Amino acid sequence: MTINSIVEKSKLVIFDSYSTILSMKRFLLFFYLISISFSKAQSLTSEELIEAWSDSSLYQTISYHKTEQDLYKNFNNKNALDMVKKIELHLREKPDIRISLRLLMYSEAIFYMLNMKTDQYSMNKLKKAIEEDVKKIGDEQLSLELQSVYNEKDYTYDTIKNLDDKYKVIYQQEKIGEKYFPTLYRRHFYLSYRYYGRQDFNKTISHAKKGLVLLEKDKNIVDYKVYFRLLDLLGACYNEINQPEKGLYYYTKLDQVSNDFFKNNRKPIYYFPGDHNTFDWSIVAKGGIGQALILQNKCNDAKPLLTESYIKSHEQKEYYNEGKVLALLAQCDFNEGKYKEALTNYDKALTATNLTGADKNTRLKTLLGLSKTYKALGKKNASEKYFTKYIDEKNALKTNQDNPNETRQSEINKAIKTKSIVRLLGIFVVVGLIIIFLLVYLFRRYKKGAKLSLREKERKLKQKDILIEKTKEEQIKVQTQIKEFKNKLEEKSKLIEAIESQQVDSEELKALKSSTILTNEEWEIFKQKFIKFYPYFILKLIQKYPQLTTAEIRYLCLIKLNMSSSQIASTLGISPSSLRVTWYRIKKKIELSEQIQAYEFVEKNI
Repeated sequence: MTINSIVEKSKLVIFDSYSTILSMKRFLLFFYLISISFSKAQSLTSEELIEAWSDSSLYQTISYHKTEQDLYKNFNNKNALDMVKKIELHLREKPDIRISLRLLMYSEAIFYMLNMKTDQYSMNKLKKAIEEDVKKIGDEQLSLELQSVYNEKDYTYDTIKNLDDKYKVIYQQEKIGEKYFPTLYRRHFYLSYRYYGRQDFNKTISHAKKGLVLLEKDKNIVDYKVYFRLLDLLGACYNEINQPEKGLYYYTKLDQVSNDFFKNNRKPIYYFPGDHNTFDWSIVAKGGIGQALILQNKCNDAKPLLTESYIKSHEQKEYYNEGKVLALLAQCDFNEGKYKEALTNYDKALTATNLTGADKNTRLKTLLGLSKTYKALGKKNASEKYFTKYIDEKNALKTNQDNPNETRQSEINKAIKTKSIVRLLGIFVVVGLIIIFLLVYLFRRYKKGAKLSLREKERKLKQKDILIEKTKEEQIKVQTQIKEFKNKLEEKSKLIEAIESQQVDSEELKALKSSTILTNEEWEIFKQKFIKFYPYFILKLIQKYPQLTTAEIRYLCLIKLNMSSSQIASTLGISPSSLRVTWYRIKKKIELSEQIQAYEFVEKNI
């Protein structure tokens, strides 16, 4: 279970003022609050809270407001939960609808401090309190306070009509007397913020001004969170309705107030966990001043301010303001005819709006700016693409404003579709896992079979190596015998040459000259030995040149043994001239050129 899920479940405990059992959910919230608790402790005790909340006079809102201020100034998570527990115990013994309703509001303030969004359960509790519980005591002022809390947290149906209905609650509070509602300025702020989101700039200005007037009545302003935002809203609205002088006034004031605030290290009581405690609002002010200057055709004066605002926004990852400033820089570039620079800045602005998903107005301006820039660059297709996007998103925004029920239904359909997709993904994952399991199983079987096959191949290769080794040994033996035979022939040849040179006319010489050294029987013995060393030579001769005689084959075999002409003549028992005749006949038979030698023929062709 994540921290977020713990917190969401724990919210049920905070709001259940009528609970009789401290459930496990409360324990989980208690554990969460302990883990992020602050060092300070609230100064008001549970008894003092009960006493303040028991006030039913016109000053009851002021009494409750003081308890909220104490919570904001000295917030301590653990202590806040202890307070809630003690008051719930008190309500068990002495049920009191007024105290229960104040506890409900106080619980909302705690979750606001924890930067937690109000869930549907809490909204239903508030709605029940307004429609049923508060009617039991017939307190209009308390009912209006609860309605204000509900309206500030209800973003479901923010059409212009519904916002006008929400203003009626503020109007009723004004009728009772603004002095009895110390946070009425915040009600105007929330309403102006909603109107701005719906681009109703005139109503935004109206409520923002009322909020500003109420806030500035107290010279010692403490709620700077709302003060800065009211100035920003007013400056932005006047720029949007093309009144740059007034926009410049409010943004200049925001710049001055922001610088003064940080310079004097003032401590705001309404900055909570999750708020931008260190955010420099002068960044926003400079961007707004730059926009007002652009509207006055003073781009040269605007650019340095916009550049500074962009750099600081980027450093602090304030993408909302970054996108707005980049769009303004792009507008300056476009006005100056620097279309490529404008395109770059518009692209960056679009990326920033994608990251925030909030500033629809800036996004629409950026899309329209991209369309105009591409058109100026002569890129018609790109221009039409972004203009179509601009129209689609503008219509979608208008649909959201005018038909919230349809939008809500669309969101529900989208959620159902997402759930179906998640289910399908789950099925795909399961099927995928089964397929992976089968593939692993088959792979292992294949691997095992491959190992057995490899062993069998290795065994056969080993047997083949043994056979090759034996064959090599036999070849070496045959080669040795042929060498010995060749040496014997050389000795005989030398003997004959020696006898001839000495001109010894003996019976022995006559016998050598008249005998054939390589007889038919000797040829058969020689041929068998020759075939072992050159197994395919004679076969190739016969297949390739079937017209050759046995004597001619013998001659070529001796050529293959690199024997000299005299050695061959002695071996065959013929004269060297007869050898030349034999070679001449061979060339004629197989149609060889006159220049080719016997040794060359044997090496190249056989």
